[in-house]
Amino acid sequence: MLDADFGLDAYIGAYVALREHLESALLEAARAATTDAAMGQALDLMLRDKRRHAQFGWLYLAERKAELDAPALARRAGEMLERFYASGLMVPGYAPAIAGDVAQAIEAAAGLGFADFSAQKLSLQRALDDAKARFAALSIDAGGLALPA
Repeated sequence: MLDADFGLDAYIGAYVALREHLESALLEAARAATTDAAMGQALDLMLRDKRRHAQFGWLYLAERKAELDAPALARRAGEMLERFYASGLMVPGYAPAIAGDVAQAIEAAAGLGFADFSAQKLSLQRALDDAKARFAALSIDAGGLALPA
């Protein structure tokens, strides 16, 4: 979400580069688990778009590297992880006390457009590790970014 306390660069870093990067990882996990052909085609189309959005974010940050407010971007990225992941909004399995019923439904639907929670966690951790390396290449300390335990 846009906020006057953070510049556009921090927003794009957190919500376009990082968030779309992580959502691509979730879609990849779902695609790998999906056996239904029609659902697989739909996921392929969504995945293509998510990858393109994330790529734009990373390219934007690379072009703006000299002007980036690295601490603000890292804070904004941490807030995004808290808001979308720790809350269970993107992956209900991270917040079973809040979204346990949705998490159970996803587990039951694994293979039909969803990946199970363990596959989601693994995919997200790999994507976050990759994002941290991308941030480091931009001189952004993202070492404190973490997914929920």
